[in-house]
Order: sequence, then structure tokens, then C-alpha cells
Amino acid sequence: TPLKSGKIGDYHEVHNSDLISGTDFPLPWTPDQKLFITSLSAIRLLRGNPGSGKTASLWQAIQARSNENVLYLTWSAGLVRQAQEYFESFSPKGSTIQVKLFSDFIKEMAHGYTPRWTPEEAKHAFNNGIARLSPTLLSRWQMLPDILYAEIRAHFVGEYLNTSENYNPKPAIDDYVLRRKPFLGVAIDGIVAAVSALESAASIWDYFPDLDLAKLALYRLSSNRFLRSELACLNRILLDEVQDLTPLETSVPLLLARKIAEFNNGVAPYVLVTGDEGQTVRPTDFEWGKLKDLISNILKTPEDISLPANLRNPSSIGHLVNSARGLYQHLPKEDRPRGLEENPVTESTNGKIIHCVASNGVSLSRLLKLMADLPGCAIIRVLENTPAFFAEEINKTILSVAESKGLEFQTVCVLESANLLTPIMEIKEDIKGVEINRLRKRLAIDQIRVAISRPTETLILLDIDPNENQIKSISNFLSGSQVFHMNAEELLHFFDTEDNGPEIYVQQCVQDVLNLIEVKPFNALHRCKQAVALLGNPDLPNGIADFTLRNEVYLLLARTYLQLLVNRDGSNLNDEELLSLAHSASHSAQRLDIATVIDSVLAYRHEQLIPKKAKLLPTLLDLIKTSGNCDPWVQIGLRLFYPEFRQQLESLVVQPESCIEHCGNLADYYQV
Repeated sequence: TPLKSGKIGDYHEVHNSDLISGTDFPLPWTPDQKLFITSLSAIRLLRGNPGSGKTASLWQAIQARSNENVLYLTWSAGLVRQAQEYFESFSPKGSTIQVKLFSDFIKEMAHGYTPRWTPEEAKHAFNNGIARLSPTLLSRWQMLPDILYAEIRAHFVGEYLNTSENYNPKPAIDDYVLRRKPFLGVAIDGIVAAVSALESAASIWDYFPDLDLAKLALYRLSSNRFLRSELACLNRILLDEVQDLTPLETSVPLLLARKIAEFNNGVAPYVLVTGDEGQTVRPTDFEWGKLKDLISNILKTPEDISLPANLRNPSSIGHLVNSARGLYQHLPKEDRPRGLEENPVTESTNGKIIHCVASNGVSLSRLLKLMADLPGCAIIRVLENTPAFFAEEINKTILSVAESKGLEFQTVCVLESANLLTPIMEIKEDIKGVEINRLRKRLAIDQIRVAISRPTETLILLDIDPNENQIKSISNFLSGSQVFHMNAEELLHFFDTEDNGPEIYVQQCVQDVLNLIEVKPFNALHRCKQAVALLGNPDLPNGIADFTLRNEVYLLLARTYLQLLVNRDGSNLNDEELLSLAHSASHSAQRLDIATVIDSVLAYRHEQLIPKKAKLLPTLLDLIKTSGNCDPWVQIGLRLFYPEFRQQLESLVVQPESCIEHCGNLADYYQV
């Protein structure tokens, strides 16, 4: 029998202030988290190790205050989705919260500027540019083009700063040499030669389009006399995962805060920044000291708070994450992340660490297929590529370290960690050429820490045909931890003994889809199809009869098909097939409103006669606009067709006989 909801008087009203008082119920935060959440300091830094609750603290700092205009920025698409869902449910009264991917924010601040090249084109042009140089000029960098790219990105271009109106269009090579020669020694001559060759073919900014956008955003903030109203009214700016931003990129939201103060009689918004110096997943060579100096120069000296506890990983995995700090001893002291402390671990579940050594064969293929299909499990690669014999269907499901950032899974399999650990442990400071390996080693150690800190229950380190040195490296890394050593057959048997009911599997699939839908929609579709299969027939004993869960799964399936219109991610389905499948899934989810929108898009695309298409368009736009108010992903998924709609409307508006009729429709299009 369904429970009766009762009357409003039966409920106890809880306000934001009650959430931080600790009088009605125990606070769910650690004392350090509460210090950050309740602090009145205008500028705050929050640093913490993996799983310490940094992002949760940022969210609570928003939720604990009402009537604010907030801008929340993060580097991870997965965190954007999670934050949006969280604040849709727990948004404080009277507050307006904008959640944005940092790259989207930078594009907005650059006012629609389009860089010369895409990231892929820019990297290709970079490699072509340095390929023309002689080995004598490149010296030790010749065999390390990726490290050369990382060094120029992080230190030559990424440290470019100009927050004054005296605009300098490019970084100065002399300034760079002065900063970096103490670290690179004679190897810096190869950098100077590479920069000269690159600049002879194009602007140095063209090779780094993301930094080109940040540079332009910085300039426009410095020189513009005006600020859009939705920015000028901000009274809180939050920046998450700051360690994956260069000083140039970080300067943009900081300068925005200063610009807001100019428009508000000197009253600047609160600025809250979080990160971990030991979790970079792209070349920034981040340092807290540099960040604090940057914030002090643009705004004022920040309050600095640390979170020492690990709240995500069970103790066995948490202690391994802690021990990974020891890898930094293979770096010179000046290159090691500062402020790393032993991370206290809170025990919330039993954890397992499994080390599996396997060879190419039937057992490994079965194991990879099982883990790729297993709900709540993610396979993460720490190397650029997987072994050549991996099946394409397996490669499509594997996450890079960057794609896994900010996410967590019940079980995580890290591929070939021994291969990455060995060069970290082997290269010593006195080996010739070590100075150019510093950034590579720092990034490799950070990636190891990110990858092994993703699981909430089980960590699997899977090494494929490791050599003697690699076995030695992984053994040293795991020494002191309680580890289960298995081969592929034994690990398969381990999974066979795991006992979960169908509802648990489906819920894990749903969580995986939500984690993956932006970064790996093909993986999300794979998981969603698993969930649909697990639902079964609700009328049979082994079927799932919970129709709320069934509808949620089918709605996620529709959303995933639409997301594949935006990001194909390996899918071979064409536009019509994806739309038809999304239409069918929407019907199965009992969401006839969304099914009607997709049906209208299909009808519009099938219609061949221009006058009839013109008659269909107003209703279609109205349906898309209405659905977007409740389900923004519908609008996002259909934006592939927006240029076609616009072209149709603009052709109608310029014709005298249809101008008046369709001007309003064009306005509706731009609103969508």
C-alpha cells in the first residue's frame, strides 16, 4: 500500500542555517570542511588529496547561503553534470547558480572568437613545425616531442600574463629563458630553437588554441569598459580542479572578480578555489605558491585551508594513495608538489587491491570483456595507447586518466601501471638529460595518483606481459599494502563469486551512464543497453517491477542516443537511426512529451516540400523550447539540426510574402 504524504504541518521545515548549526542532527562534514564552508574570508583556497571532499565542500559553501548569484567553474564535464543535478535538487532559496565547464566559460569571455586551428590541427602543426628542425638544434628534445609540447605549453605560453591595458601580443622568449634556465640548463637552447621555428610558420598562440582563447579573454576583461549584467551581479565565483589550469587560464576568473568590484563600488565577489597539486592530468606544472602569488597580485592574499582526510577510498586503497606520495622522491625537491601530508583514511567499506599479471590470450580477452560489461566498473589506461591486440570494442570502453577525473566507480581496473612506474623509479637526477624529463615524470606520478584513487571498493592493477624491471617497480610500489595476487583465470573466478541482485546492477548501470554520458557516450550506451536487458519482463519472477526505475533507464537511453548526435564517439548509427531509437526509448519511458518533440524533428526532416517544411517549423521550435525548460538535454541533443532550422527561417524572413509570418519564429529559434 502506498504511503500517504500527509499534510504540510506534519513536516519539520529545515533552513540552510540549520544545515550548518549541528543542533538538529550531526554534521556530515569534517571539522576542516566546516571551517572552509563557514569561513567569512572573501578569498579562500582549499587544498586536499584525492577523495578528501574538496568538491563537496565547495557545493556546501554554496548551499549554506541564500540569495546569491553564483558562478561555479570546473574543468571536468562529469563534474558539471553532477553539480547541475545537485543544485537542481538542493539550490538554496533565492540563489541563482550558473554551472559551467571552464572551457565554455573562456569561450564566452572571448566573445565568440574562433582560434585558427582545432586542438588536433594545432598539435599536428606543432609536430610538423619541429620536424623541420635539425637534430643538432633540437638536441635532447628530438625524441621527446610530447614533452617539448608540454614544456612550451606549461611554461612559455601558459605563464604568459598581462592584466594591464598595455597589451603585449605574445610571450617574451627572454623572460622564459630567465625563468626556466635554472631548471633546464643547456636543454633550453632546444626550446628557443623550437619556438623560433614555430613562430616562423604561425603565431605561437595558434599552436595552443585553448590558451589563445584565454589570452583574448584576459585582454578583453582588461580593456573593456563594460560588463554583461549576468556577470556584474555575481557575488560568488567558485573554481574547482584549479591544478589543471595554467596561470594564464586561472587569471581569467580572477580578473573577472576584480572587474566586478570596479562596477560595484569596490565590492568584489567571494572567490573560492580548490585543487590538488598532485592530481594534474594535463601539462600545467601547477604550484600552490605560484597560485597564491597570482591571487594576491590580482585580488588579495587568500585564506589557505587543507583537507587531510580521505573520505572516498576504503583504508587499503587509501593507504596506497598515500604511499604514492613517495614517488615524488624521484623528482628534484623544487619540482615536488608542496604541502603533501599523510592522508587519514575513514573506513566506510571493505576494500580490495588486486594485482593481476596476464598475457595475450583467451583468458585476458574474457576478463577484459567481463570488466567492460560489469556495472560499476571502469577500465582506465595510464599510457597513451592500449596494446595493439586489444579488440576495438574494448578500446571504446576504456577511459583515459583525464576522462576519469572527478568520477568514482565501485571497481576500477588500471591498465599497465608498471609500464608507467618503471621510468619514474629508474631515472635519477644525475642521469644525462633528466632535466627535460621532469615535467613528464611529474605528470606521470600525478596520473597514477588520480587513477588509483577512483574506486570506492576494489582496485585492480592489470599488467600485461611485464618485464623483470616492471615487475620490480610494481612490487616496490605495492610493498606495505595488503594485495591479492591473481592471474587472469583467478580474477575471472573472483568476479564469478560476486553476488548482486538485478536491481543493484541496474542502479550501478544508471550511475555509470550518468558518469560517462558527456565524456564517453558510446560507453554510456553500452551500459544503458545492459540496464535495459537487466530490467527484463516485469511480470516474470526475475524481472524488475519498479516502474520508476524502468522509466529512468529508458529515459537515460533516449538521452544517450541524443548525446551521440552531438558526440559520435565511435557510433556507426546515422542521424535518422539515432532519432528513431531515441523516439522509441522516450515512449518506453512514458515521456510522450519528449517522444513528440523527436517525432516532429523526424517529420520535418522527412518532408521534401519547402512550403510544408515551413509550416512544420513553428510548432517544432515551440516543442523544443518547451521541452528544454524541463529537460535541457533535449535541446542540447538536437542542436545538430539548428543550422538547418536557421537557414530555413532566414530564407523565409527575407521573402516579402512570408516575412511577417516568420519573424517571430526566427526570434523563437534564437531563444532556443
